Amino acid sequence: MAYTNMTSPKGALWAEGKKISLPVNNIKIYEGSVVFAVSGKAVYTAASGAPYLGVANETVDNTDNGNKTISVLTKGVYEFTGASLTNGDMGKTAYLNTSVSPNTITTTKPSSSGALIVPLGKIVKIISSTECFVRIDGFACVCDVTVA
Repeated sequence: MAYTNMTSPKGALWAEGKKISLPVNNIKIYEGSVVFAVSGKAVYTAASGAPYLGVANETVDNTDNGNKTISVLTKGVYEFTGASLTNGDMGKTAYLNTSVSPNTITTTKPSSSGALIVPLGKIVKIISSTECFVRIDGFACVCDVTVA
């Protein structure tokens, strides 16, 4: 079916795309947590099929089930916790370690049956054996949580 042209201008609708805002589920999300969307609301817990949105730009406590929203960053470089990180991990994909916390990564893609696979971004700097910087550009708001 063909469609017709617009009948009036909309204006220059444009956004940089580095930050989005969405309602928060009945939980508290801390600044720096990885954020997902479940039923249109922000959560910090990965779930199969849930889109990975980015990193929380603020702490929001919505445990009172109010109508609070959270600012989520979809691009940039963020600090994450890991284990046994070395300079050899530079450039590797960082996966969310769903068995630990909403800010802990691993460089090993989960492969066990039923494991959630969440690629967060690429490691761009090793700070120590337990801390690194991850660039989330091209990962956030692009991939959904899958199951091995």
